[in-house]
Amino acid sequence: MVALPEGVKVPELSLLLFRDAVTGFNLHLNIRNFELESPEYAAVRHEELAQGHAHLFINGKKVKRLYGPYEHLPGNYFTTGENEIKVTLNSHDHASLTVNEKPLSATLKINTEQDDPVISHESTSPVSD
Repeated sequence: MVALPEGVKVPELSLLLFRDAVTGFNLHLNIRNFELESPEYAAVRHEELAQGHAHLFINGKKVKRLYGPYEHLPGNYFTTGENEIKVTLNSHDHASLTVNEKPLSATLKINTEQDDPVISHESTSPVSD
């Protein structure tokens, strides 16, 4: 883990989940004050924004890196019933970014058997409206 650099805006992160028409779900990372991108763009940056990528965890297992705000999550990523989707914001060296020693992350608890699958959601730095 690494503390958010001084002088940058605190990133905000919330997760939105939609059922996919074919299988699984579509995940949207609602992000402010963070440049979500692949490492090859690290040289181009805005001084007031942190940059990096996200890590996606499903049921505690790291599934992949995310370099953009939209991701399809196939049905085979999930077990029947309750599951947890967690996203962390990370620097390009893969360290979890923290504010006040708390990792910048958002979590959805879902139930794949329900029409509206989201049971709960939380974020350590939610998007303010």
